[in-house]
Amino acid sequence: MSYIVLGGLGFVLFCFYDLNSIIWTSKSVHFFFLLGLMSIGLSTISAIWSFRDIILANFGQKYGWLALAIAFMALLIHALFFALPFENTYLKDTPNRVYTEGVYALCRHPGVLWFFGLYMSLYLLIERPLMLMIAIAFSVFNFLYIVLQDLWTFPKTFVDYDVYKQKVPFLIPNPSSIRRCLSTFKHKTGGTYEFKK
Repeated sequence: MSYIVLGGLGFVLFCFYDLNSIIWTSKSVHFFFLLGLMSIGLSTISAIWSFRDIILANFGQKYGWLALAIAFMALLIHALFFALPFENTYLKDTPNRVYTEGVYALCRHPGVLWFFGLYMSLYLLIERPLMLMIAIAFSVFNFLYIVLQDLWTFPKTFVDYDVYKQKVPFLIPNPSSIRRCLSTFKHKTGGTYEFKK
């Protein structure tokens, strides 16, 4: 249970980071996002370490789930830090235009998909009730966090977020958004994609 509490603290720090970006705009609170990542990461690594004997004992049958977890982790890191212009996303306080290329043409919160895939892969690798509880709890916390972002933080942060919401699905990609995503990878436009009506 301590793993869930520690990870939950990370999402609380994320919420304070978002609140700060709109209300207080304190530069010191910018570090709460990094602290939140560290809290969730420490919780996850500690949980995995506690199951190391199980992982090693079954590695021959379960290495595919480990490979899938690594792939989802790479996608998550890409969505958070490499698919977005870092300075505009995490360091500026002023309203900005939404980024609409790549995975952010696929859906508005692609990181949630990769996050869920990561934790479910870890559960299937370990197959213990505690890991399932962690996967479910963290996924629920993450979903509640993106609801806050979608309804409150992002409309106040991005001047064109309402238009983005009309054109790009919330979480589940559709055929149109998949085509748009693939198109932006083929034809980079420097950060924004002109949506066709």
